[in-house]
Amino acid sequence: MKILIVLPQLRTGGGQKLALDEAIGLAKLGADVTILSLYPRENTVFTKLAEDSGIPLIFLEKQAKKSLKLFGEVKRVVKKLAPDVIHTHLMALPYVLPAARASRARCFHTVHNVAEREATGMMRTFEKWAYRHCRFTPIAISPYCRKTISDLYHIPEDAISTVVNGIDTVRFKVTMPYADRPASPFTIVSTGRMEEQKRQSLMLEVFSRFHKRHPDSRLRLLGDGPMRPQLEEQIAVLGLLDAVELPGIVSDVETHLNEAHLFMLTSEYEGLPLSVLEAMSCGLPVVATRAGGTVDVVTAETGLLTDIGDLDALAKALCKLADDPVLCASMSAAAVKEAQKYDISACVKGYADLFGVTSD
Repeated sequence: MKILIVLPQLRTGGGQKLALDEAIGLAKLGADVTILSLYPRENTVFTKLAEDSGIPLIFLEKQAKKSLKLFGEVKRVVKKLAPDVIHTHLMALPYVLPAARASRARCFHTVHNVAEREATGMMRTFEKWAYRHCRFTPIAISPYCRKTISDLYHIPEDAISTVVNGIDTVRFKVTMPYADRPASPFTIVSTGRMEEQKRQSLMLEVFSRFHKRHPDSRLRLLGDGPMRPQLEEQIAVLGLLDAVELPGIVSDVETHLNEAHLFMLTSEYEGLPLSVLEAMSCGLPVVATRAGGTVDVVTAETGLLTDIGDLDALAKALCKLADDPVLCASMSAAAVKEAQKYDISACVKGYADLFGVTSD
C-alpha cells in the first residue's frame, strides 16, 4: 500500500512529530510511505530522523506568501506516486484538494486541535469543502476533539475517525524514580513552542506567586518560539532570573523530565498535547488548564486541572502538590500507568486499521 503524508514543513512541533511517528510505524508494517513537505528542506531533527529511518522525503518550494503554483506541483507529485492513501496534517490540506479530486486515493485529514481553533477563515472553508465534496475523512486525536469537529462541521460523531495521539514510551520512561529525585530545588518543567496559545506569560505569573512561598523552586521552560524575547523580559521584571531556565530546543527532553517534580501546562487551547503524555510517562504529576483533549488524559489520580486562565487556581494547585510529597508520589505512579495506554504503537495500529495496512 502506498501512503502519502503531506505536511506544511518538517519543523519541530507536536503535529509533525505525530506524522513522523506514523510514517515510521506504518513503514515498519510494510507500507510504502512518502512524506511531502510543502516548504523547502530545513536541517531539523525531524528531517534527520525521517532520513535515518529510510522514509522518502519530497520538498517543494512554498514561500511565506500563498503560492498558486503549489497546487499544480502537489497534483504532479500525487499523479506520479499514485498513492492509495493521502493523509494531510496541519495547514497542508488546501494545497491537496485539486490533487485529491483527480485521484482515486482515499483521503484523510488529522485535526490536531479543537476544530474551531485549528481552522479559521479560509482554512475552515477549505476543510468544510474537503469533508463535503472531496471525500476527505476527518480524524480526531481525542474524544473531546471529535466532538468539536462534529459541532463545527455538522458531521455525525460516528462518521469521524478517532486515532488518539501516541508517544514513544520506550524513550519517555522513568529513569530516575520519583522518590530518588532531590527534594530541593523543587523543579517544575514545561515543554512547548513559545507562542500565545501556550500562555507561558501566564505561567510565569503563576510561578512568581508560587516562588514567593517556595523560594527554592525552579521553573524550566523547554522550547523556543516568537514570544521568547517577551518572556525573557518578563522574567527579569518579575525578578526570576535565578529561578527560571530557558534551555531552548533540546534533544534530551526525557532527561529534563526525569529531573523534575511536576509538569505544568497553561494553554488556552490544545488538541491532545504530546508534552503532557511524555511528562506522565516519565512519572510527573500534571498541573494544567482544562484545554481541549487535556481533559481526556489528566485525571484526579494523575494531576490537577484548573479553568483556563485561572491564575489563582493554578498557583494553588502548584502549592498543593509541592506541600504534599505523598500525593505527588501517588500521582507519579498513576501517571506512568496511565501513559502506557498511549504508546505510539497503539496510535500506529489505529492508522493502520483505518487505512487498511496489514503487516507482512
